[in-house]
Amino acid sequence: MYYPIQVPYILNTDFSRHVSYTETTLETLKDFVICLWEMKPKTKKQVTANHVIVTDGCIDLVVGYDDREIIYAGMSTTAFHDIINVPNRFFGVRLKPGAFEQLTGLPATKAMDVILPIKHVDSDFDMDVFFALSFDDAKIAFREYLEKLVCDKKPNEFVSLFDRFSLSPPAEAAELYEALHLSPRQCQRNFIKHFGLTPQMVLSILRFQRCLALLTSKEATPNEILETTTYYDQSHFIKDFKKNIGLTPFEYLNTQKMSHIYNTDAKELVTLDTYKEIGGNQRMNTKMIEKANAHIQKTSNVNLGVIDENGYPVVMAMSLINPKDISEIYLSTTPDSNKAKSLKKNNKASICCSTNDYNITLVGEIEIMTDQETKSKCWQNWFIEVYPDGETDPNYCVLKFKTKRAALYIDDEVAAFEM
Repeated sequence: MYYPIQVPYILNTDFSRHVSYTETTLETLKDFVICLWEMKPKTKKQVTANHVIVTDGCIDLVVGYDDREIIYAGMSTTAFHDIINVPNRFFGVRLKPGAFEQLTGLPATKAMDVILPIKHVDSDFDMDVFFALSFDDAKIAFREYLEKLVCDKKPNEFVSLFDRFSLSPPAEAAELYEALHLSPRQCQRNFIKHFGLTPQMVLSILRFQRCLALLTSKEATPNEILETTTYYDQSHFIKDFKKNIGLTPFEYLNTQKMSHIYNTDAKELVTLDTYKEIGGNQRMNTKMIEKANAHIQKTSNVNLGVIDENGYPVVMAMSLINPKDISEIYLSTTPDSNKAKSLKKNNKASICCSTNDYNITLVGEIEIMTDQETKSKCWQNWFIEVYPDGETDPNYCVLKFKTKRAALYIDDEVAAFEM
């Protein structure tokens, strides 16, 4: 079954700090509905949050409860700047691609990349009665409205199409035409009507969403992703992935590690009010940093993530050298190691260490140090097993990691900031 990934709490830290996002499924709606979703504020303060909506081929019916607005809306490309006002509340339904056309009788172009008020679709819908209900009662009334909308209907071949091809998208549009027994012109016309998208756009969304699902599962290798989703090559995959989500696969994987921090109702979420000005316009929570420094000083091993020579994320376990704080971390390697070769091409990296009680995730840049002063400063006696010529061994060099961004989860408190 096609279940597209929407992860606003991963893609924007401000959103995750201020808004709780949840999705649920309902058996009575499963033929036409992917999920019901809800966005509730975590704060009563008046702020704005950037809600990133990843392209998925769907049209949603969105209820802005406090704005007293109900609209149909779909996005053919990712919306990177959908600003919402907090503490306003929202809920809605994500219709399967093609469901809008079958349920309303209107072409999908009426709601794809435009905002379509529900009154333009259902003139009998009583907005005054609906918004006189409490928030919870409005959600119940909304669900009942949807159940009546789908009652006694069976999904047509276009509503079922994304389910059919979600696990193995066709490599080319010609394969799609053949599988549907349609000419290119017929396919183009039908896809515009039912999805508000061209066949090529549908294939692109299917491939991208399959990639996203595989990366989220943490099980597939990069080659499996390429093979399954029929991308032409690795650079195409990375470029297309970033176009659709605003991050490279590596950046997404690194950020995903922190998603449990951002998409949680912690006992006491750290807010900007508790931050102390350090170095002009930078904000840091000194208490959290002190805790993180204490943990890092006791840490012997971390996971280091780099981008390999082919542009893929690689994560490896590494030993720390006399760690003192999270701002600057030292590791060792050989100049001809794969990680060193990768870092010469792309010096951006990530370091993560975690237990059940804390998670420290750092993003920054690495400098390969070969000068004797640094090598002597970082030398550990046990290194002699790896570098037999000691501190002057030409095969011994130091990786100096300089933290640019940090995300901390310690003692049920959360902090994310730039260094």
